[in-house]
Amino acid sequence: MENIQKQVSAVQSVEYELEAITPVTIHGADTGQSEARLASIKGMTRYWYRVLGSDTDTKAMQEKERALFGSAQGTSLKSKIWFTEKVFSARNGTFRPSHSKSFTVNAFTEGTKWRIAVSSKKSEEANLVFGAAAFEGAVLLGGFGQRGRHGASSFKLANRILNTPTDYLRKIEQIAKILGTETEVDEKKLRIKRRHSLPGQPQRPYWLETTLLVMGLKSSPKDILAVIREATHDSHTKFEGALGAMNPRFPAPLHTSLYAFSDGYAVIISEIHHEKSQSQRFLDAKHHYEQTIKEGLHKMR
Repeated sequence: MENIQKQVSAVQSVEYELEAITPVTIHGADTGQSEARLASIKGMTRYWYRVLGSDTDTKAMQEKERALFGSAQGTSLKSKIWFTEKVFSARNGTFRPSHSKSFTVNAFTEGTKWRIAVSSKKSEEANLVFGAAAFEGAVLLGGFGQRGRHGASSFKLANRILNTPTDYLRKIEQIAKILGTETEVDEKKLRIKRRHSLPGQPQRPYWLETTLLVMGLKSSPKDILAVIREATHDSHTKFEGALGAMNPRFPAPLHTSLYAFSDGYAVIISEIHHEKSQSQRFLDAKHHYEQTIKEGLHKMR
């Protein structure tokens, strides 16, 4: 919290330099064309603000989110923070999002650079602290665009020094604390400390843990994504619906992303607690998914 507060103490904006580690698969209405859409950035920032937030009162959490990010539902509210694109530099390419070898989508290539400012009124700097923390969480934990929960559109914060996995986990720990969630950390994992639901309140999805699954990878991001893609396909084949489904809707509770450290790439998995992700079948599917990734990456070393 202290670091972010220092950044915003006398200014209205916090600027970030994002560099894509994997192809950027953010699209607008035309899914055949890649777009640098700030609406997608804001949407994932809202999402991580919500799931990293500590408030167990679902209605209260929704009101806090609406107050910070705005809402068109009911009484219209303007957002207290906004996002501005300063620089966008990219090359067009393609990305294979699924197991099918013949299916590809347009994407911005890895190495894409995106400078974004998160802003608020100077008189509302507390909002900027929360908004900046949620934005940093979204960038570090991932989920942007098509196949964003399976490694696509992974970014690093190019103007923030996170050279080691320890730096990374400590940063997530700091972000979670700003948003009200207490955590405990060990060498490879950051986990929520405790969670209590209010009687009669439906359980809302919330962040449970982030694990540095495999570190020090020297292979290309393309090859690492191929392993993640095959593990995703294999796990869904063996445990259909356990790791997410369209009908009935069950958003994938595992977010897989990549980050670049000084000693190589790391595959990072964050778990979102969901009422449907507590069964033994889910735990078996999660274990299979993680082990398949580990084994696939081990063969590449």
